[in-house]
Amino acid sequence: MEKTRPHKPIPAPNPGFPNRLRQYQHLISNTTAATPADIWQPANRYLRPQVSDSYNAGWFFTKDDKRWETSLEVFYRNTDDVPAYEDFARLLLNDHLETELIPGRQRSYGAECLYRKNEGRWTGWLSYTWSRVWQQAESPYPALSVNRGEWFPANFDQPNQVTLFAKYAINPALYWTFNFTYRTGRPVTAPVNGYLVGNVLVPNFSDRNNLRIPDYHRLDIGLTIDKTKSKLTGLKWTLNFSVYNAYGRKNPSPCISNAIEKGFPRRTNWRSSVR
Repeated sequence: MEKTRPHKPIPAPNPGFPNRLRQYQHLISNTTAATPADIWQPANRYLRPQVSDSYNAGWFFTKDDKRWETSLEVFYRNTDDVPAYEDFARLLLNDHLETELIPGRQRSYGAECLYRKNEGRWTGWLSYTWSRVWQQAESPYPALSVNRGEWFPANFDQPNQVTLFAKYAINPALYWTFNFTYRTGRPVTAPVNGYLVGNVLVPNFSDRNNLRIPDYHRLDIGLTIDKTKSKLTGLKWTLNFSVYNAYGRKNPSPCISNAIEKGFPRRTNWRSSVR
């Protein structure tokens, strides 16, 4: 009978080491075009894969009866080789996309707190997240660096995000739901003024992601009849009535339009839609 070797215990991860991830697909987003475009570009000899190191710590508390839960978590992430496009880059139908990109860096940090109620006629949770995402794209040629090589808000930098969900149970098979969402408007690049060259209007753009669209918020309300939780036998079914954006908030869409006054863009008007 062959003698088997004892299995070596797998060591527990050391919390002092970061969580390292590699991403081999780059998302190239151009938000300054008339129709914003997202392009997925695989890593190659010119675009190295993104490497991120994440650190996080959290505190979680649950009462013995598990009726209430609360948590607080903080995080920090540093990412290398994050590509950013040059000013006035041509991204669509470009067979040599890497010539329009600058490898850069990103750093993000923030905190998230959550408060949850699990039992009772009213249940739900409230969460708040504060976070920042900064990006730097510095080229060996200073004229090509984005924002002169300074750190600027990344496309998904939204410092404040709030989510409130509440459920009011009339009985186990009939309940109301309320879902409120709020988040800071994301950064964008847009013309701030312009000048004439002959009869041609030349817009003068702000620094990359130096402006923000208005904040986003809405309230959704729903009424659910859930016969799957009924004690009666027979056909089980669920019926839901929902009102999306109950107070009709006209949240801005990604597209922007520039008001032209006397041949110059005097202000930026955000095109709004009920979303």
